[in-house]
Amino acid sequence: MSLPNPHLSAFNKSDGNVIIKPSKAFKRAIHKAALSLLVFITTYLLLVVFFIGLAFLSFWVKYHVLSRSGNFVTYSIGFTLFILNIGAVYALLKLMLLKNATDRSGMIKLTQEDEPKLFAFIKEITKEIKSPFPKRIYLTPEAGSSIFYDTNFLSVFMPIRPNLRIGLGLVNSTNTNEFKAILARELAPFSKMNMGCGRYIYHANSVIFHMLYDNDGHDRGISKRFILDSIVFGSRSIMNWFIKKIQWVMQQHYTVVNRNYMNLSREIAFHADTVAAVSAGSHNLTTALQRLVPGDLCYAKLLEFYEIWINENIKTDNIYPQHRELMRRFALDNGIEWVNDEMVMDGIVSFNITPRRINIKDQWASHPDLIDRIQHVTLINSEKPTAHLSAWSLFGTPVVLQKEMTAKVYERIEFENEPQTIDDVTFCERIDANFSKQKFDVLYKGYFDTHDMGAFDPEVVCEIIVAADNKIGLHDLDLMLSKDVFSLPKKVVGLQADIRLLDEIIEKNYSVTTFDFDGGKLSTDEARTIRKKLIDELEKTNAVLSDLDKTLFRFFYSKAFEKGMHSSLFSKYREYVEMSQQDSKDLQLIEEMFDVIKPFYAERLTIKQAIALSESVKQKEGEIKLRITSLIENNAYHNFISDGARIAFSVFFEETRPYFEEGFIREEVFALLIDALNAFQEIIVNHKHHVKSSFLNLQLSLFEDCDK
Repeated sequence: MSLPNPHLSAFNKSDGNVIIKPSKAFKRAIHKAALSLLVFITTYLLLVVFFIGLAFLSFWVKYHVLSRSGNFVTYSIGFTLFILNIGAVYALLKLMLLKNATDRSGMIKLTQEDEPKLFAFIKEITKEIKSPFPKRIYLTPEAGSSIFYDTNFLSVFMPIRPNLRIGLGLVNSTNTNEFKAILARELAPFSKMNMGCGRYIYHANSVIFHMLYDNDGHDRGISKRFILDSIVFGSRSIMNWFIKKIQWVMQQHYTVVNRNYMNLSREIAFHADTVAAVSAGSHNLTTALQRLVPGDLCYAKLLEFYEIWINENIKTDNIYPQHRELMRRFALDNGIEWVNDEMVMDGIVSFNITPRRINIKDQWASHPDLIDRIQHVTLINSEKPTAHLSAWSLFGTPVVLQKEMTAKVYERIEFENEPQTIDDVTFCERIDANFSKQKFDVLYKGYFDTHDMGAFDPEVVCEIIVAADNKIGLHDLDLMLSKDVFSLPKKVVGLQADIRLLDEIIEKNYSVTTFDFDGGKLSTDEARTIRKKLIDELEKTNAVLSDLDKTLFRFFYSKAFEKGMHSSLFSKYREYVEMSQQDSKDLQLIEEMFDVIKPFYAERLTIKQAIALSESVKQKEGEIKLRITSLIENNAYHNFISDGARIAFSVFFEETRPYFEEGFIREEVFALLIDALNAFQEIIVNHKHHVKSSFLNLQLSLFEDCDK
């Protein structure tokens, strides 16, 4: 049957077999990607032929012209030109022979003898979706899965079978049917239900990327093989410059290839989802895609905890029961039912609780976003049975694998002393203590979780307030903090994020011509108008929040006035505002420093750019050190500075080496800076929470002897 959505593949049943045909959007994407790839390969081969011809020409000129009438200088020039052309040909051919190998040190390789049930399960999937069985299967620790392969240029013409990577965090997050859906969509791009040239382009793009960008071995090879020429004629640096220019030309061509490939990749993702939904069922794939979000978030949070606890010489021998516990807590915190030891995902489409109204379709994104994928899968409406049996049931010895993988996670971590292994009960106690530092009393309904009470003159605000009526209690606070009210702080966060995105669009930092606003598509020419609209809305929302802050303060003040504690409340409020504002400034300073150092890790810098950035970091470093010194000398922060933080500050202050020197980024110097920034940030966050919590608890304590 034919389906209305351009991303949906047409499918029908014939004698019980499902036949899936690529969508029109998929076909268009393949044609564009194939054409740009053909242009790239043709350009590449023409360059090879051109420089081979030029090498022979320079050789002919050297021996038939310069050798007869030339002197040593002309002879040397001819020889150097010949070497340069041979070097260019060598460089181009060398790129074809480069091999990209995936690091497998953190993986566990499985065999059919190890896990016969899992292999049979995957074999059944590959048979059903008509894809080749993976060359090898590996386990990794995180909540995800992917295919990978070792490649070189020749494998563009001779595609190889992919390896399958299965994250145990994924296994820990899904049931058997959801696990089947995820594996089916990973293997689907290699299915015969896919278009053959789509698989080919999918593979070829990866090869070309590694050929052009992941080629440190190539540079080292050029240096070694032409060092004699460098000594005699000093032409190696010229040749390297020349080769870099050739590579730059090919990278510009690849930009077009990659843009078209990214569009194709999104269509491949939609098509893979279709294959997986038909195989495992639309509902199972939908819940699996949704379940991966908390699975990944909770895995990252788990690692964050244990990274902090390294300084305390604390570890675990099995992270996966604790990963499961964090998912259970995530469900409770987000109002999601936890039934049969898993989240009930019905009706959940996004875990992003911050409302967003601006969206752009990033042409460089390799996958569609979660909501688009779920809508696509829902339209397929393929019904298959659901299951509540954990994906761990497919493994022979789950606990053994979990502990083996946990050991690999800790493989490269060094503890100062013999680490203490904690059990699940101790883990829960520790995270309870941690989460208690991040939340405020439930009576505030989360209103102050992302919102700081505004600054105002409390005496003016409470000028005409009288003592509270005896009937007033905390039930009145519950009425004031209605659902519409306590969602306002999240609305402010969303508006601020949308305005920042519009600023990026206006400054043309995104290569887009349209953007989505409240579900409608608008031209980028309208970005300034929408930005003004959102700024007006933000100002009005902030005004509502300001009025509500004052109303809440008056509410508590009336009770304080009745008890003769109004002066104490005024004093505590002023202290809270003053310290909160300073803490916010410190957090902003830390964020600015992270923004300054980001290009060192996220961009390819020239030496000139690296030197300029290094100087900027040094300048900002002075501000950071002044604030850390002030913080250490301030008794209000004394209890929040751990021994680990003091050590991080000490070595940071003692370090005098530059961040960039002699053409190299000094990663060990950056590591000291980042350790100090993280310690600084942790102190400020904890202190700010303490000050805020103390003030909010003081307000609630005014009603301790009242009927709530």
